[in-house]
Amino acid sequence: MPIGTSVLNLQFCYFSSYIVLFTLGVHSSARKWFCSICSGASFRYAVGAVAIGIPSWFLVMLTCGPLKGDMTSMNGGFTVQSLAYALWESFVAIAMSVGLTALFVKIESVADGPEPSPTSRPTRGVLSALLARNSFSVFVFHPVFLIALTRFFAARELVPPVKAFTVGVVAYALTLSFAELVVRKIPFAKKYL
Repeated sequence: MPIGTSVLNLQFCYFSSYIVLFTLGVHSSARKWFCSICSGASFRYAVGAVAIGIPSWFLVMLTCGPLKGDMTSMNGGFTVQSLAYALWESFVAIAMSVGLTALFVKIESVADGPEPSPTSRPTRGVLSALLARNSFSVFVFHPVFLIALTRFFAARELVPPVKAFTVGVVAYALTLSFAELVVRKIPFAKKYL
């Protein structure tokens, strides 16, 4: 199914990566991979995602057709363009996921003390605990805030990157606040969200 094709607002083209990442997450718990990721040096993956990901994005855009207005060969099917985009997206997604996780653990550990060893379970600081306990609620409820803010800012005259950054930050802050102050107060919801 090509990118952009949705069934009941679900894009099945991404489901294989969701399944693989979920499976890796389950196995990582049993094998303590998360502790290895959080050991400190893994934040270099985020640097790699930027240092390799951005130049290769421009290469994909130049060679795969989008700059000429042709997105069809890149959005799916058995084409070199589709393969290039899929490889780029997979690399950046994994590198950013590993890198940002390690980077935030490193930032949190600066306030909390020494870095966790690869075999010990990392401790949570106040910020990590807040984000962790609300992560699923934020995932579930973010579209409400994101769409509302996008519609609100649509008529506002701002430079597009500033508008996107503003909408993203405010939507995240509102969703996190909603999750912590409203959803977590619902007795039965706390168990699931």
